[in-house]
Amino acid sequence: MIKNIFFDVDGTIYEEKPAKVKAETKIIKYIADKLNMEYFDVYETYKKSKKDIFSRDKNDPNRNNRTKWYEETLNRLKCSNIKPKELSEKYWNIIKENIELYEDFKLILPELKTKYNLYVVTDELLEIQKEKLKVLGVINNFKDIISSTQVNLIKPNPEIFEYALKVTDSNREETIMIGDNPYRDIEGAKKAGLKTVWFKRGKYEYYQLQDKNLPDLIITNYLELINGLKLI
Repeated sequence: MIKNIFFDVDGTIYEEKPAKVKAETKIIKYIADKLNMEYFDVYETYKKSKKDIFSRDKNDPNRNNRTKWYEETLNRLKCSNIKPKELSEKYWNIIKENIELYEDFKLILPELKTKYNLYVVTDELLEIQKEKLKVLGVINNFKDIISSTQVNLIKPNPEIFEYALKVTDSNREETIMIGDNPYRDIEGAKKAGLKTVWFKRGKYEYYQLQDKNLPDLIITNYLELINGLKLI
């Protein structure tokens, strides 16, 4: 019987992409205007900087630190009169102003929290994710928030899930992971012996599943979850 649910956040309980595109676009425009440059040129430098950071620090959870992204971008643009932290703060403020829960998640959340212990397991920086959950109005529904920064590893490394089981005192046979990313969320949780639910919506909707990330349950709407969990 399932007693504990580990939730991913970005793309899993709210739609991530629109807010992210808006935030990135506004920051690129801000930099371009400040430097009197073409938006496209700034954007290409930003994309290359981000790609190189992810390649260089592929197993480091701090690769998600937006201050690092903008520091790398500004260095390549040879710009010293804009502070990376300033851009990071602007980015996150835009994100927080433009995110909202999936309506179907919002609808079932009261029932979920009466039946299960709910936790967050995320690759995002811990304080950033706490802020987003506050803005979304759901932070008090989760008993704990576990970030990959606490183990200095990222999904799909099973150690983050092992750590989450330990700190939440959860039995793996009674715990399930719900996420939108089959590679990071589902594969990682399966490696740790957890049951899994793929929330098939958003940017990973057309992901081609393999045996190693085949979930126990696939849902496209959270209204399917309550009855689905009874079958696992």
